[in-house]
Amino acid sequence: MIYFHKYKKAILSFLSIVICIYTFLFFVYSYHNQRDRIYSWDEVHYIQATHHGIRGNALDTNSATISQFFRYSYYKAVKDSLSLKKVIHTMPNEQEDLFFLRHFHPVFPVYVWVICAYLFPTNFFVVANYLLIFLLFIQFGIIFFSSSHKADYFYFFIGLAILFSSPIFIASYQSAHFHHFFFQSCVLFFIFLERFLEKRTIIIFHPNKWLLGFAIALMILCLETFPIVLLSSLFFILIMNKLSKFTKQNIGQLITYKFVFYTLICALVWIFLLNPSFFYTGGSLKSYSYYAYRIF
Repeated sequence: MIYFHKYKKAILSFLSIVICIYTFLFFVYSYHNQRDRIYSWDEVHYIQATHHGIRGNALDTNSATISQFFRYSYYKAVKDSLSLKKVIHTMPNEQEDLFFLRHFHPVFPVYVWVICAYLFPTNFFVVANYLLIFLLFIQFGIIFFSSSHKADYFYFFIGLAILFSSPIFIASYQSAHFHHFFFQSCVLFFIFLERFLEKRTIIIFHPNKWLLGFAIALMILCLETFPIVLLSSLFFILIMNKLSKFTKQNIGQLITYKFVFYTLICALVWIFLLNPSFFYTGGSLKSYSYYAYRIF
């Protein structure tokens, strides 16, 4: 008993690592059994989108422009069949439109699928998800070893074990979709945001701003729900700015409007490099208009 109390922390840490490895192997086994399953209707469309390659999706070579899309929506809403036919005549076939094939989502996940399909033509969705899992481990490792707020090994690995054994997590990685890409881009965003908050600088275009801008660009190009994360983070930063005035901690002294502006400029540069068509095909605006049409 004395021996246990002396090495209690080391023993619990070791047990948590063993439990985490076991649950991860269970997760891999559960996922691997799905490798030969029949593709869903969504996945069939995603496969068709990958056939257009990175260049086709980056430039949206076969997709309606924002003007065409809004005119199509407007004439359909007001039931102007004559004008509607004219607009449809100028638009790509709906069954071949990349925006529709991606199910109104951005382009970055398709890039990953294209690369995986080139390297591993069979089961490339499986390979892509394994790649995401590997990157997720790296992300959690970065969080654990680089954060100034060191967590106990036991709680960290037990937390991972709970994550990898949760049914919703297992199910989300058993199919191809855009949501786990978005989840991991959010994790990357919080890593770089914490990095910036810990190493604040007055340099306008410091590497930390470019890294944070890259993470923001990835979120924007992974899923159209990115404003929820960005606005929540901005709200948190504003709250911390207010609190820092009443405490000894200067957490947000350099988080100003200039910081937000220059970081967004960096994000826009990354978006232009990764997906130039975002600016002339409407990007997420078409997605929002489509959802508004479905809801209202």
